[in-house]
Amino acid sequence: MPELNWTEDEIYLVAARAYALYLQGCYHEAAILFEGLVEVAPTDEYCRTALAAMALALEDPALAVEQLTAVLERNPRDREARARRSEAWCQMGRIEDARRDLEALRRAGDRTHVRRVQWRIEAAASNAREFSNFLPPRTITSSELATTQSNKN
Repeated sequence: MPELNWTEDEIYLVAARAYALYLQGCYHEAAILFEGLVEVAPTDEYCRTALAAMALALEDPALAVEQLTAVLERNPRDREARARRSEAWCQMGRIEDARRDLEALRRAGDRTHVRRVQWRIEAAASNAREFSNFLPPRTITSSELATTQSNKN
């Protein structure tokens, strides 16, 4: 339903142009158009999910989570939005939030997205563990040790 006096045809024309930019790899430009469409038609789920996809492509998972959460508030049964939000949570390193979305997909009986999301969560959790193992333990220099010992006295 058009809002702010834009017709459905006008919204569709801009969305089609944004999608064409996306296909050309112009994610930033497509995101700008989809951001405008979300302002013009805030209840349009396609515009919000498309903006979320652009945000993921531009490595802005927080924007993707914001848009997908808005979609899920209106339609909690939207499995695609829930799966994408789980992927965005993974990009943010918020594995527990991603797992909550995965469990919601399982409870809904989803078979299309569960395996993909589960693999994504496992990969993100593994990467987080590897990164923490990659960091060397901090060693205390002799001057730091002497300072610490002198502070105790």
